[in-house]
Amino acid sequence: MHTPVLLSEVLQFLSIKKDETVLDATAGGGGHTRALCDAVGKSGRVIALDVDAAALERVRGQLQGAA
Repeated sequence: MHTPVLLSEVLQFLSIKKDETVLDATAGGGGHTRALCDAVGKSGRVIALDVDAAALERVRGQLQGAA
């Protein structure tokens, strides 16, 4: 299980709203990405990138149907 670091601080700083589009340029373990999905809701969009293709596949699998 991945535990994201400084998650509440990141979310507070970004002050993401429902329906927004957000870019996560370091999908990594998916912890921040999941929280971003929750923050934007089903009508928002999170675009997740990572240089590690395996990380992207792992996060994609974890987040199928999220939010």
